[in-house]
Amino acid sequence: MDNSTAARVVPEPERKTGSFGGSLKREREKRGITLDDVSLSTKIGLRMLRALEEENFEQLPGGIFNKGFVRAYARHLGIDEEQAVADYLEAAGESAPPVEPVVDIPSPLRDQDNSKEGEPGVPWGILAIVLLVLALALSVWSYYTRESVKDAKGSPRAAATEPQAVPAPPQPPVVSSSTAPVLPPQRAAAPGNVSSQIDLAGQRSSAPVAKGIGGLVGSTLSNPTLSPDARNANNAAKQPAAPAVNSFVVLIEAEENSWVSITADGKTILEGTLIAPAIKAVKAQKQIVVKAGNVGGLAFSFNGKKIPTQGGSGEVKALTFDAGGLQVSR
Repeated sequence: MDNSTAARVVPEPERKTGSFGGSLKREREKRGITLDDVSLSTKIGLRMLRALEEENFEQLPGGIFNKGFVRAYARHLGIDEEQAVADYLEAAGESAPPVEPVVDIPSPLRDQDNSKEGEPGVPWGILAIVLLVLALALSVWSYYTRESVKDAKGSPRAAATEPQAVPAPPQPPVVSSSTAPVLPPQRAAAPGNVSSQIDLAGQRSSAPVAKGIGGLVGSTLSNPTLSPDARNANNAAKQPAAPAVNSFVVLIEAEENSWVSITADGKTILEGTLIAPAIKAVKAQKQIVVKAGNVGGLAFSFNGKKIPTQGGSGEVKALTFDAGGLQVSR
């Protein structure tokens, strides 16, 4: 027998895949999917995929990784993942992990809930609404409380800072040199009859205010030292400007207290006591009559020109003036 014939080499038969690996391969080829497609989609190397199909499980990392590869492969093919894992465990000779029994451990909370079964409970929705309403009410109450406190604190401060009106100090009367001094009359006068009384400060520190006949009161200013402006006003009052056409002015200066009765164009202008150093200017168009209870204590001027003293202290006289000046003194 020839040795060459005896040494004939017989080729090793192709290894058959098992049911698990063959099933995966059949499902893949049925869908026209290559191993490269599965590798790109699942990010599993070709060597690992071939090992699964050929059931060369020793080439796999083992454990949970192998089951993860099987799940990803089955998911890509669209077959049942759990069934594929079960087939893998059977083919690899691995047993599925025992299912741990579920032990029902009673708890106080569960017992309490079970004890309350059948009893009517408060729905959670209603409880949540009630809590929300209470929170809103508390917020509104807190807001108005803070505002009330602010208002209570702000009111006294506002009242304290509110400016109060301060009466202006009395100003000394100033008589213009171009017009006759005019003050509001004590009684309404007819057109053309204007009278005014100017009280300037004198040398006395104070002078009493007395009421005369008819309720007229003369007033004085207490200021022992006159300022230059007051002196100028005093001089201007003693020397009034020339009256307008068809009118004249008689200036009466009380150097001593004296009761007087003054009428202008038939209208009573003043009836009372002139308290020194009061000054009274009377304007008229026709006639002025001055009755004095102490003519010696009065000084008269007609249109700015002084008239000589008309009597002694305590002497009673009546003086009549018209547009021409002093006409009668009796």
